[in-house]
Amino acid sequence: MKNRVRTRSVAATTLALTVVGTLTAGVSYATADTSVTATATAHKPVTRSADGWKAQQQAANVKLAGEYFQAIQKGDFDKVGRILDKNVVWHQPGFNQFSGTHKGRDAVFKMLGGMTEASQGTFAINKVNGLMPNGDKVAAPIHFSGKRGDRSMSMDGVDVLRFKHGKVVEVWLYSGDQAAEDAFWGR
Repeated sequence: MKNRVRTRSVAATTLALTVVGTLTAGVSYATADTSVTATATAHKPVTRSADGWKAQQQAANVKLAGEYFQAIQKGDFDKVGRILDKNVVWHQPGFNQFSGTHKGRDAVFKMLGGMTEASQGTFAINKVNGLMPNGDKVAAPIHFSGKRGDRSMSMDGVDVLRFKHGKVVEVWLYSGDQAAEDAFWGR
C-alpha cells in the first residue's frame, strides 16, 4: 500500500496529522487537517475528509458573517444585499410593528428601512462580540441601540445567520430585553 501524508505549517507550528482507519481504495478516513492527500493501491486519490470540508465551510461562513456585520455597521446596504439570498427568511422577534417572519430580501429591506425611519436613523449595531460557527450557522453576540422621540434602547442580543452556497439564507434575532424592545418600536 502506498500512502503519502503532507502536513501544513500554520503560524510557524507544524500540525501533526492522525490518519484514522485503513487507507485502501474505496474506504473513507478522517484526519485532523484538510491538506492531507492519500493515495491507495488502486491509485484512487482521496483529497480531503468531510470534516475538513465542513471546517473550510465554517471558516468561509465566519468570514462572510464578519463582512455582513461590517456592512451593516457602515450602512453599506448594497453589500448587505449581495450577502443576503434573494429568498432570505428573517425571523424578527417580539410583538412590535416589525416582528414576524419576513420572506425575501425586499421584505427584509422594507423592514430595515422602517426601523431606520422610526428611529430617525439612530438604530445601530454598536458592537459585535465575536462570531461563533456551528455547522451552517454563525451566532454573533451583539449590542444594539437606538432613539425614538423621547424613548431610547440599548441592549445585548444574539443574531444567528444560516448560510448556504455563500449567502445568508435565514436569520434569527434574539433580544436581551424583548419587552423593552417592543415598547421602543411600538405596535
